[in-house]
Amino acid sequence: MSDMDSAAGRKALPGHCSQVGLVLQGGGALGAYQAGVFEALAEHGYAPRWIAGVSIGAINGAIIAGNPPEKRVERLKAFWDLVTDGVSVMPSLDGDIARGFFNEW
Repeated sequence: MSDMDSAAGRKALPGHCSQVGLVLQGGGALGAYQAGVFEALAEHGYAPRWIAGVSIGAINGAIIAGNPPEKRVERLKAFWDLVTDGVSVMPSLDGDIARGFFNEW
């Protein structure tokens, strides 16, 4: 048997493992970590057959599951580049002005 499952483009697993599932937890910043781990798994030829997630893990899971294997890492990177962009939509305001603005909302 080759190292790759040719039908699915998946890396062959050790004898006691026949399938890979990916479970992604919630927790904001963990989502960026998950994206990096998925990138490393993909680089080594591992592709999950099932994906489950909650909160940010569900978002990452949807990006992974909703794209063809060759686009998954690229799309995860694009998403994380977008949501971690340092540009703020709020102008910098001094203490009392900022506090008043937020209290009004």
